[in-house]
Amino acid sequence: MLFIQLKGLAHVRLPDGTGDLWIEEGDVIVAVDTEGAGHYTDYPLDIESHALQVPFKDGVVPEHEIVANQPCSEAKDTRVLISQR
Repeated sequence: MLFIQLKGLAHVRLPDGTGDLWIEEGDVIVAVDTEGAGHYTDYPLDIESHALQVPFKDGVVPEHEIVANQPCSEAKDTRVLISQR
């Protein structure tokens, strides 16, 4: 799914202990952890947070290339590689 943080802040903890991800207003991520333990998300600010969760058509993850098996760096890796083949 696409996850779009509209307002506030989301904190995502990865299930395998490899790290966590902070999603700020305006950030868009592609979440494809459709099997296994998943992840845990909380919203740590004292204000309301608003996000859109947009599932992929028919629940099928599009063919894609994984550019890193970790959260993006603080430098904000903005590459999104999704192709419809």
